[in-house]
Amino acid sequence: MAKQVQFRRGTTTEHNSFTGAIGEITVDTTKNTVVIHDGSTAGGFPAVTSLADLSVTASSTELNYVTNVTSPIQTQLDAKASTGKSIAMSIVFG
Repeated sequence: MAKQVQFRRGTTTEHNSFTGAIGEITVDTTKNTVVIHDGSTAGGFPAVTSLADLSVTASSTELNYVTNVTSPIQTQLDAKASTGKSIAMSIVFG
């Protein structure tokens, strides 16, 4: 016979008034996510399930615009502007 593990569970409201044991995992039935407890924080720490959980307001399309960006965007723009300015000056003052 297979073994079954069941975690404590409850609503978000119930979690907010509950302080789980250190390392305890519970299930928030309102958010449909797991919550990790540290033994002292009421409500614990719900697992991130979406960008909204991190207060990220950018869409996936907007985030894809910065794919492969390896340095601050302003630094890259400044470098492009500097290169363009050098080319323009050599054409004008040739």
